[in-house]
Amino acid sequence: MKKSLVFVLAGAVWLTGAAVMAQGPAGGGQQAPMDLKVLPKTWSRQQVGALMQAINTSLGVQCSHCHAEDPDAPPPLPGQNPRLDYALDTKPEKEIARAMIKLTMDLNAQARQPGDDPSVEKISCYTCHRGKATPDKEPEGGWGRGSFSLTEAGPVVPQRGRGAGRGGPGGGN
Repeated sequence: MKKSLVFVLAGAVWLTGAAVMAQGPAGGGQQAPMDLKVLPKTWSRQQVGALMQAINTSLGVQCSHCHAEDPDAPPPLPGQNPRLDYALDTKPEKEIARAMIKLTMDLNAQARQPGDDPSVEKISCYTCHRGKATPDKEPEGGWGRGSFSLTEAGPVVPQRGRGAGRGGPGGGN
């Protein structure tokens, strides 16, 4: 009885391996993503593509914002975009994107609480960018009670009681 169980298990493992090999490489026969310096190297082409689409939406940009044209590609047909080489690192925006992805990963790691679904991020590119390639540096109505600064000097804070009509310069007392 024990020998037959071993043969059944061995056969199941062999069949599973044969089925996986018959399917070909991961990603339906497509190459794995190249030049991943920040994202996990285990990600499939589809996973990288899904993230890139989310980044495009978050920043309101197209792939060509960070990725360079393929110098070996034939000229595009009228009305078509040029072919991109996603592995090239010639555009500074790509390195900026990598730094921002690292920042977002770090912020999410810090924000994650026990019991949180690790596949759901609390912070995304959209958190700051709101569909703009360059996020706003200041709220539309200004900072209100001072400026934003993390320098040693700190933010500029308006002085209380120092303004027109309050006994300060030009106050008319």
